[in-house]
Amino acid sequence: MSQVIPIGTTKGPGETPHEYTVITPDRERTAKSSEFVYYETVVDGQPRCVLGRITGRQPVRLFPDSFLADPGVPPEEVAAMIGYTGREHELFEFTVAVLGYYDETLGDFINPRLPPRAGTPIYVADNTMLARVLSKRAMGQTGAAHVGSLLSRPVNEVPIAVDLRAVTSTHLAVIASTGSGKSYLAGVLIEELMMPHNRAAVLIVDPHGEYNTLAQMQGLDAFASDDGYQPQVEIIRPEKVKVRISSLTLGDLRYLLPEMSERMHYVLGRAYGLARRKFGEKWMLKQLQIAVREAEGQMSGQAEPSIEEQAEALSKGDDFVSAGAVIWRLNSRLEGSAIFDDFESLPLDRLFQPGQCTVLQLNEVDHREQQVVVATLLRRLLYARMQTEKRAAVEGDETYLPYPAFVLIEEAHNFAPASADLVSSRILKTILSEGRKFGVAVGLIELAQIPV
Repeated sequence: MSQVIPIGTTKGPGETPHEYTVITPDRERTAKSSEFVYYETVVDGQPRCVLGRITGRQPVRLFPDSFLADPGVPPEEVAAMIGYTGREHELFEFTVAVLGYYDETLGDFINPRLPPRAGTPIYVADNTMLARVLSKRAMGQTGAAHVGSLLSRPVNEVPIAVDLRAVTSTHLAVIASTGSGKSYLAGVLIEELMMPHNRAAVLIVDPHGEYNTLAQMQGLDAFASDDGYQPQVEIIRPEKVKVRISSLTLGDLRYLLPEMSERMHYVLGRAYGLARRKFGEKWMLKQLQIAVREAEGQMSGQAEPSIEEQAEALSKGDDFVSAGAVIWRLNSRLEGSAIFDDFESLPLDRLFQPGQCTVLQLNEVDHREQQVVVATLLRRLLYARMQTEKRAAVEGDETYLPYPAFVLIEEAHNFAPASADLVSSRILKTILSEGRKFGVAVGLIELAQIPV
């Protein structure tokens, strides 16, 4: 086993079952907070190194106060003058949180669930050990994303590579305070996804137009490979964002048309169903307007509201001219819109290609329209991957997408706030719970909420 010199010995268990305490003189000042340490034990007849991380440190014994009275005289000199030489003057106790021993077969840590015995030697983990166990994928290996190096060690001594396969199975969240480097980390991840050994299909939802600089990847030798591969970056600016009106759900329409009365909601709901049945899946705005008139006509046989009911409705803004009011709202939001169109939408095979990063800029788009654009694209993406995996879509179909996709959403609270249920938050919940089965992964970048 190890021949290195221990930095201390265990004192006993910590406050939780997954902690233990260590006594050390720490003469070399190596027992720093967040440092990785380990002890050696035998598990099922196999020698194991159980890794842990220092989470707390406090002094047990220090120099007497009188030794510190003169700032011009080091306490060691005072100790030597009165015969303290050869004795340990300072002792520290630090707390270690157990990570476990690394199992090569499982590719993960296993907690032995038993703290080390008192007096067990504790060692500082070396760079080789940490580089092997903290990164589940080797540098340059398919699925590896190099995001930097371990902060507690010299730069590049312990490189850290994220396993992108874990991102596709459990998704990703980058949460930190303002100015802490969230977008920078996201940019590093995107660059790694574009490396020749990954060649991922990536879409970035960019509500503030901050990711233009990713286009600089194109043409750089660091991203090239011998087979001629070069990453592609496509910036889709706000004026180029298109959503086909027929891809909107009834929930999308209601979200785009706020402040409608209950009667208007009812008319729109009936009209939406009529348009789909009468004109098919690719209905147009004019056809929806026809369906609104027809739905109002079907309702004309209903009992006329009483004078009291009409007076109450008028006070709420409902004048019972529901068809005209609904059509006026539809026209004001959709007719002549720069985004919503009867015929045009962003093709999925333009947004998602292996080795391509597509940046969807929404910085000049209304917030409600942003949310509907994202909801529509995510629904189309998930449906396409489901159809392709089930072999219900073949090459040439709009819904054919034969490779996994990763969507990174900046300012995630705009699309999935904790305090509201938006059209975009609903499909995000579905993808977060079911998307991994179909190769759809989502990354959310969010500002940490720090209590005042």
